Parts: sequence; C-alpha cells; structure tokens
Amino acid sequence: MTGIDRHWRHVLLTGVLCSLWGCGGNPVDAPDDPPVPVAVHEEPDSAGEADSADPTEAVISGFRFHVPSGWRRTELTPAQQGFIDARFEIPASGDDVKLTLSTIGGGVQANIERWQGQFRMAPGVSPASETVDVDGITVTLVDLRGEFQGMNQAAQPGWRMLGAAFEGQPRDFYIKLTGPESEIASLHDQFREFVTTARRTER
Repeated sequence: MTGIDRHWRHVLLTGVLCSLWGCGGNPVDAPDDPPVPVAVHEEPDSAGEADSADPTEAVISGFRFHVPSGWRRTELTPAQQGFIDARFEIPASGDDVKLTLSTIGGGVQANIERWQGQFRMAPGVSPASETVDVDGITVTLVDLRGEFQGMNQAAQPGWRMLGAAFEGQPRDFYIKLTGPESEIASLHDQFREFVTTARRTER
C-alpha cells in the first residue's frame, strides 16, 4: 500500500470514528451535567406546633398569621383538600371547635349570605357584622348564633360562628371559627387578634 493510500485510509477511519463517538470532546451520548441544586425554603409543617407555650407563626395563602398558644394546625382530610387551605383545632375548647381558612370565589356578600343561611336564628336575633382594615385589605367580620346546619352535618343547636371575609382579587379569602356558643365566646378575642394582625407576605 502506498503512502497516499495509507493517508486516505487514515482519513476515512478517522471520519467513521468521529461519526460514532464524536471528536474532540465528550462522547455524543454522554449525559448533560446534572443541575446545580437550588436551596428551596419550605415552611415547616405547623401541625402540632401550637402545643408549645409560645405563640407561633403560620403562613397560609399569602398571609402570615400570629397563632395563639394552644391552637394546633392539623392536616386536611381527603374530603377537605381542594376546598379549604388550612384548618386548626383548639383542643382545650373541645373537639367540636374548628377553624378553617379558604380561598374561594363568588364574592364576599354572597359567601356571607351563605354563612347566614347555615344558621337558624332565634326570633329577634340578627347577624352582627363590622368592617375593619387589615394590612390595607377590607375585611368583614361576622358573628352568627343559633342552630347551625353545616354541610354534611346534623343540626347543632346553640352554636356560634365567627367569620372574617377578606376582599381580594381574583378570589377572596375566608376564615371561619365554629363550635358551641359557650366555647366560641371564650375564643372571641383570640380570633379577632388572629384575623386583624394578619399580614400579607407579598404586595
């Protein structure tokens, strides 16, 4: 074989190898470098944290709340997921007392009327409400008493609901505390503080 033939054979072999494995770098089939991990801050699950003597904080649906001592955030049941954002229990007040937070549409007035429709009030008793400013947001506070008929729940005489409706876009934000009237009465001030000291995490 002449020198010229050897030269062209070398060129041909080099071309074949390059087409199979690539030339001058990593092999063609080598995976890309894995992405650099990015630190992600995840809010700790606050379920059970409120058992400590000191109040805690909870971030829910864009709001930061000061959680009173004795309030315990609990996991949502499968039936509640997608309907409410978070819920709290207050063990010292009994199993019937529940606090829920949710983000829904429909308008504040329509939802407050729906709350009122869940109560059969005694003659002469009317819903109590007031409007307050919470971190620049108009919030309607509602106080309802009477026989409560919640969704999928038997009628409960002598119950009370404290509610807060935050006006927002595109959806409003709601907080409800329900339970026997005697227990809710003892939680009135804590509920009001929980609502009125809420602060938005973003503007």
